[in-house]
Amino acid sequence: MLLALLLQSATLIAPASAAEQPPESPPSSSIATTASSNPSPLGATEVVSVNGASKDQLYSTALAWIGTAFKSAKATIDVADSTGGQIIAKPEMEYASTSFIGSACTKGVVSYVVSIAVKDGRYKYDIGSFVHSYRGAECERIGGACNYGAISDAPWNGPKCIGFGKDNRNWLQLQTDVTDETRILVSSLKSAMAKATESDW
Repeated sequence: MLLALLLQSATLIAPASAAEQPPESPPSSSIATTASSNPSPLGATEVVSVNGASKDQLYSTALAWIGTAFKSAKATIDVADSTGGQIIAKPEMEYASTSFIGSACTKGVVSYVVSIAVKDGRYKYDIGSFVHSYRGAECERIGGACNYGAISDAPWNGPKCIGFGKDNRNWLQLQTDVTDETRILVSSLKSAMAKATESDW
């Protein structure tokens, strides 16, 4: 009798076989996994209506905005097509890591593209293609230059540049800098373009 009870208890507490165990739930995808597998480049694009504004007024206003928006930064205008109503500028913003120790070879620029297309009563802006690159000679000479490359919303998963967690901190800083720059530019552009009908350029 005692032996039978022991055998019954053992059967109740024994782990189920692989065939009997319920299937495991698939691991929930974390933000890092999702962002890493499907990274999206940072930036902004939008079609904005400006009632009563002609194509020429919007084009002239956009061109004037380009001239003032990047006074303190290097910017080149690759396309200025008044007939087609398109402007493409390639500005650069300076980048310096807040991690002073070991980050000298990350100091450089973030280049990007600002595209504005205009039609009667509306315009489309596209700000994006942000890319970080080192600028200097010393780190290039010793082979230690760090280029973080195209900036996306994904967590940092590139090769070690300076290590000690600083690559991740620099990457987060770059994402923040790019997001802030985009927000400021969009606000400035919209403010300027809303006044396109106030004067004939």
